[in-house]
Amino acid sequence: MLTAFDPLIHENCRTLILGSMPGAISLQKQQYYAHPRNQFWPIMTQLAGRPDLSDYESRCRLLLDHNIGLWDVLLHC
Repeated sequence: MLTAFDPLIHENCRTLILGSMPGAISLQKQQYYAHPRNQFWPIMTQLAGRPDLSDYESRCRLLLDHNIGLWDVLLHC
């Protein structure tokens, strides 16, 4: 049985991006959208004006600073 991640969210989030279930690489790295070919992080950092962010914690902080949360709607599959 696979288990999804906890939501990345805080009380001021105004936008919530929903996924279904993390893929194998994301589960292995314990990071949302970790597959190197996934364009989620390059798009989000570019939109936020910070395309130079390469570490996961900084990317997550960037989303939260812009009141954007992430959550996978399936807990287990």
